[in-house]
Amino acid sequence: MAWSVLKENWKYRPSFGWCWWNGKNWTIPNDGKNGENTLLKQVKEFCRSQNWLHNNNHKAIFDEVSVLLFDDSDKETQWNPSNILGFNNGYLNTDTNEFLPFTKENYVTSILPFDYNPTASYEQWENYLNFTFNGDRNKIEYIRAWMRWILTPKDNKEYPIAAIVTGK
Repeated sequence: MAWSVLKENWKYRPSFGWCWWNGKNWTIPNDGKNGENTLLKQVKEFCRSQNWLHNNNHKAIFDEVSVLLFDDSDKETQWNPSNILGFNNGYLNTDTNEFLPFTKENYVTSILPFDYNPTASYEQWENYLNFTFNGDRNKIEYIRAWMRWILTPKDNKEYPIAAIVTGK
């Protein structure tokens, strides 16, 4: 019964421990035990809410819930897909430039501390690039491509700019 309530908001990440869905992203509770103490606390709260006050064996219930919640099909590779970037207001799929609502199925564990704004510009950066490269659009676009290549997770994909940077 506890499993049916907790399964929606808890996942086990193999290399980190228990993760809790906070509505925007999966987080690992900072409880010193890879989320175990926080999950145990929620099991205890569930027991109290069911008026199972006479049952002091929360650890046994926790153990059973942990086994039920643990899914050996969960792979480390499904966490933090390289094409999904989390923002305060949703996810950006960097492959399609589609802005998506928060969803557990993306397995995102970090959110940038600002909103995504597709029309945002950074005038100071633009001015710097224009000044540095005397308005040469080819050079400016090259630097932008190079910066994107540096900042984007690679997933062993080949990027056209990689040949220039790596010499391959």
